[in-house]
Amino acid sequence: MYSEESAGFAIGQDCAFYRVSPEAGCQSVIRQGYVTGRQRHAYRHKTDRYILKWLQLRTNAFSRGKYFSPNVTPEYLKRIDRETCPVTGVWLTHGMGADTDWSVDRVLNDGAYAVGNLVVMSAKANMAKGSRSIPEIHSIASAGIGKDGLSAAQWQTMAQELILFENLRLQVK
Repeated sequence: MYSEESAGFAIGQDCAFYRVSPEAGCQSVIRQGYVTGRQRHAYRHKTDRYILKWLQLRTNAFSRGKYFSPNVTPEYLKRIDRETCPVTGVWLTHGMGADTDWSVDRVLNDGAYAVGNLVVMSAKANMAKGSRSIPEIHSIASAGIGKDGLSAAQWQTMAQELILFENLRLQVK
């Protein structure tokens, strides 16, 4: 059985495998997995932005008590990556700490980190979306106002993207 504790331990071991130090303040079970993993892995395995994002998302999911599907892999993140933000239209950057950095968003905030519930957008769009529900986003878009750093047109684009997402999700069921 795969317990919550073993999930955290596995995250730590994967961090050790890639020699990516867990974030400060992470749960002790992740740190324990990291320490154990460092003893097993003598050299650093090659990382890229997809592996780093995968480790970050898993750590975030664990700290929030959210399910993280084993089907969400670095390869999956590479498949959903895009060059421009679907909401703001800006070219996405990586690791610059900027509003234009790529960010992986859970479309349904109460849902899991799972295939079909993740999209790539700019950090700015993801921050503006925050924990809002789809009806809340549609309400902002319908009001035709700018809010939280996004223009009225960008909120409308986000609402349209979510409608497309909902339609695709319903077709898959």
